[in-house]
Amino acid sequence: MHLFKNDSPSYNERDHKVQQLKLLIDSKITRLQNPINCSSAKKFVCNVDYKGGLGYIFQHYSYCFIAALRLNRTLIFTPSTQSFLTFYIKIFFRPLSHTCVDSDGDNSTTWDGMEVTIDKTVDYQVIDFWFGRSKYLTLHAWIPTQISTELTSLSTQPFVLFMGFLLQYLMRPSE
Repeated sequence: MHLFKNDSPSYNERDHKVQQLKLLIDSKITRLQNPINCSSAKKFVCNVDYKGGLGYIFQHYSYCFIAALRLNRTLIFTPSTQSFLTFYIKIFFRPLSHTCVDSDGDNSTTWDGMEVTIDKTVDYQVIDFWFGRSKYLTLHAWIPTQISTELTSLSTQPFVLFMGFLLQYLMRPSE
């Protein structure tokens, strides 16, 4: 499988475009994840019940990240008290936000994955086999519309490239 199209620009030009897209995605995520006023921010609280290893956790974190981006909400993970991995994740990876790390006791509504909600805070319980259950998490809906044309012009697998960007952000090493 080739990630980049043969008819795409030269390597240097393509690499530059990919880096520009990565910076655009990173800046959007950083703005969304670090609201000036956390108490008034719309939040997406993701409850991941840890039943597997690190790959399992980050797979589900990425699903939550996609939904939060699509809904234009600040993503907050609820830590599992049942997993030793929570401890290691906090040690080895940077937090998603420096300004908004919990839901501040907001009343929340459970999101079913189907409709946009106007509620300030929504909770989502991660389940396996999300595909087909949410219009926000189908393969064609993964990529934000602002960058989908550019990613599609550069890559034969634009969702793979986009997921790579998200996972790079999620797995930024702590300093």
